[in-house]
Amino acid sequence: MDDKKTELITDRPPSQEDLVGLCSQMYSEDPRSIFYNRKCERPVLHGGRVCLHLLIVLFIMAGIGFAIWVWTEKMWAAIALPWGIALVYAVIRLKALLLFLVRFYQRVAPISLRKRCRFEPSCSQYMLISIEKYGACKGFIKGFRRWCSCKPPNGGFDEP
Repeated sequence: MDDKKTELITDRPPSQEDLVGLCSQMYSEDPRSIFYNRKCERPVLHGGRVCLHLLIVLFIMAGIGFAIWVWTEKMWAAIALPWGIALVYAVIRLKALLLFLVRFYQRVAPISLRKRCRFEPSCSQYMLISIEKYGACKGFIKGFRRWCSCKPPNGGFDEP
């Protein structure tokens, strides 16, 4: 007879430590388990590059807005056109912006929150991989769907 079965068949019910030990042995390889040891990496953020991009956009917005205001004396045009240019720039750089936002989440989110993910790779890592693989729009949609399904009974190993 198996040793584990003989340990369980005794004159006393198993203790909580016995049950936790058995469960942790059985489910330590399953990402859906609370006993799964998830690796949460804290990425390095390049704040200087982000600040540089923001300063460039703000400088261009201010310059164009001031020029339009001086030439046309129309305040609505001096406000609307620079914001339109900033929006176009954000759409052009959408992939980099989304990647930065996910990495920012990975950097600042508490480990206890990040370890609740029921998938491997984690939902935030899946989002990074899918955005890099499929582009900003399709990758974000795939990552968002995955994030929405990150609850019991879903989980397991899943690559984009």
